[in-house]
Amino acid sequence: MVPKMPERRVVMLFIEGLHDRLRGLVKALRPTTLHDAIQTALNLETTPTSYQP
Repeated sequence: MVPKMPERRVVMLFIEGLHDRLRGLVKALRPTTLHDAIQTALNLETTPTSYQP
């Protein structure tokens, strides 16, 4: 049986597993759900570094 963990803890565990380059950026955006954290990481990973909105 897998214990139920709070959503915030799951998000933090996911963020800690990211590459250093993404970890700080995703953490700064404070995603509230795992889905948000994953989408944020994917968006940041695929956005060119020279992109300026």
